[in-house]
Amino acid sequence: MSMPILQTSRLTLRPFNTADAPRVELLAGNRVVSSMTARIPHPYPNGLAARWIASHQQAYRECRLLALAIELKECQTLIGAVSLSDISSFHRRAELGYWLGTDFWQQGYCCEAVMVMINHAFTSLELNRVDGHCLSKNKASANVMINCGMQFEGERRQHLNIKGHLEDISYFGILASDWQQA
Repeated sequence: MSMPILQTSRLTLRPFNTADAPRVELLAGNRVVSSMTARIPHPYPNGLAARWIASHQQAYRECRLLALAIELKECQTLIGAVSLSDISSFHRRAELGYWLGTDFWQQGYCCEAVMVMINHAFTSLELNRVDGHCLSKNKASANVMINCGMQFEGERRQHLNIKGHLEDISYFGILASDWQQA
């Protein structure tokens, strides 16, 4: 089973390949990108991106993860990632994740990628729910989820120790029935 390639007017969402590893390390390894996420380390260890990319195909075959590179169509430049993780066919849900390199912020790319991934979750994977979370201080990420139709579902105060700081986490979700009405 091969991973899908999803298209928007400006973007191609495609499977990562090993040649993407240096670019992932460069973009995700940016201190500003890392500071807005719960899972991306800084400094970004050499070789981590290659190991992460190598894990995608098996995780997809096991129906646990769909991680796609976000690429600009016009120049085929990798600008970030979007994923569905913790996919559960039994519970019919998955967790949305995404990041972009800082040079590509505030241009609508993230919303565009998230919208097509949510659509894929509901139409192709036949899920009922997509949820996501972000550091509460990351207002841009919260706005992406809200602009894509997700609803704020609550906050857990001082929920995660991120790089030595206890951080509040905001939770969002969208149901297939919400998506169909939008």
